[in-house]
Amino acid sequence: MSENEAFYFNKKGNDLTEEGQYEKAIVYYMHAIRILPEEPIFYHNMGVCLLLNKDFVNATKYFKLSLEKGLFLDETYLYLAESLYETNNYAEVITIKEPEAEQIRYNILLLKSKSALKSNNKKLAKKYIDSLKIMGYDSQEISLIEQMAFYKDDLE
Repeated sequence: MSENEAFYFNKKGNDLTEEGQYEKAIVYYMHAIRILPEEPIFYHNMGVCLLLNKDFVNATKYFKLSLEKGLFLDETYLYLAESLYETNNYAEVITIKEPEAEQIRYNILLLKSKSALKSNNKKLAKKYIDSLKIMGYDSQEISLIEQMAFYKDDLE
C-alpha cells in the first residue's frame, strides 16, 4: 500500500470523526498507521477520535505517541492534558508543556491548577491561578479554584 492510501485512510477517519462515527473512524486510522507508522498526525487524529469517544486511556496513549514521533502541536499538548486529567493522572498533567498560544495556554493552566488541587498541592494551584490572573484572566472558575486553594490553607 502507498503513502497516498495512508493519507486517504486518515482523511476518511477525520470525516467519520466529524460525523461522530468514532468506531468506524478508528478502523480507518488504524489502516493509516499500519501503512505509515512514523506519521505523527495519524496518532494525533486517532487520539482526538478516542478523546471525543471518551476513551481517555487510549487517547492518552495516542497523544503521547504523536509527540514521540515529532508532532508538537499546541492542541496535542492540550488534548493530552485533558485525557490525563480525565484518567486522574494529575501529577502528569502538571508536567505538560505550556504552549505560547494564549487560549490553549489558558486551558492547560486551568487543568494544571485543578490537578494541583486534586493532588493537594495548593501552593502550585495558587501559582497557576496567579499566572492566569497575570495573563489578564478572571472567571468564576478561576475564583472558585483560588477559594478552594485558600480554604485548604485554613483547614491546615
